[in-house]
Amino acid sequence: MPSPGAGTVSGGLPVGAPPAIACVSAMDGFNRSFMVLSQFLSARSGGVLVQDPCYPVGLTKARRSVVLISSCTLISAAAQILMKIGMNHVTKLDPIALATNLPLVAGYALYGVFCLMMILALREGELSLLYPIISLAYVWVTVASYFIFHDTINPFKLTGIVTIMLGVAMLGRGPK
Repeated sequence: MPSPGAGTVSGGLPVGAPPAIACVSAMDGFNRSFMVLSQFLSARSGGVLVQDPCYPVGLTKARRSVVLISSCTLISAAAQILMKIGMNHVTKLDPIALATNLPLVAGYALYGVFCLMMILALREGELSLLYPIISLAYVWVTVASYFIFHDTINPFKLTGIVTIMLGVAMLGRGPK
């Protein structure tokens, strides 16, 4: 990177540097790691996942971790639904049949993405705050199962879902 001078702006960036470069230079380690993961996922999906590599201004590290782990719950739920769809098509446990089962493989791939995102979130966030948020995946799986697999939701399941949601909502309350 050039030294600050006539052809550079603050931070040692060349004048006219693309916004992505300016954004990367201003990021801390957590953001840089998340951006690398986001760009990797974006490249693999043809640019669908990431439009702007920068986080919105004003989010603290703790809030970014909460947003990231909340996104993880949706990815985890989608992975579990795909695994269930894949296993519905399996008649016997044949390794080749399992390896060529697209919904099953996609579910495990999404679960891998979930793990990577969770690692990034746990690097900067409070474990005692973030880990209980993962329980929201139970809520999303139950709701998706109701619509996709026509599972029944009885009063006990509904009470459990409400309890989980109330518990997660209470995590951010109280003194730090």
